[in-house]
Amino acid sequence: DRREGGGGGGLWGGRAARDVVGGGGWSGGGSPDGSRMAFGGVVVAEGSTALYVARSDGTAFNRIVSTDVGAGSAQWSPDGGWIAFSSRWRSQPQVWIVHPDGTGLKRLTDGKDGSTSVAPVWSPDGTRLLFERMDAGSVTLWTMKVDGSSQVRLTPTPLGTDYVGSYDWFSASH
Repeated sequence: DRREGGGGGGLWGGRAARDVVGGGGWSGGGSPDGSRMAFGGVVVAEGSTALYVARSDGTAFNRIVSTDVGAGSAQWSPDGGWIAFSSRWRSQPQVWIVHPDGTGLKRLTDGKDGSTSVAPVWSPDGTRLLFERMDAGSVTLWTMKVDGSSQVRLTPTPLGTDYVGSYDWFSASH
């Protein structure tokens, strides 16, 4: 059962709120209409992260991705139909997507070359994701279609030796 906190008690009133803490560098975000939030939280008893969705008022707190996959850096698609997130699946962070109800879970990057990929950001039209990839100690920005295809490196030189954090899409006309 994906439900953690049920429909009552609010985010801080039920067992799930007591047993889940934020932190560890993982972030979350609000849905486009502002009615819900998605975030990665550490499940204390399991010592791992999971992805949660709750109403903005803290009610209807539900785990949508288990600790088997883990989760963080959650961001809603512009149409609210998907959540992109980073996961430390098998100790190797990668980019995934999932519907807000927990269905349609799909890993988009695989790290077969030893790379890790994190912090996906949706394009304004919802057709692409921007993300950071670390390979051999160098971090670069990449983009891909939301099905994981057409992965393209955007930065010709490394941005650094560790993940850089904040970045976003912008219009070339600005």
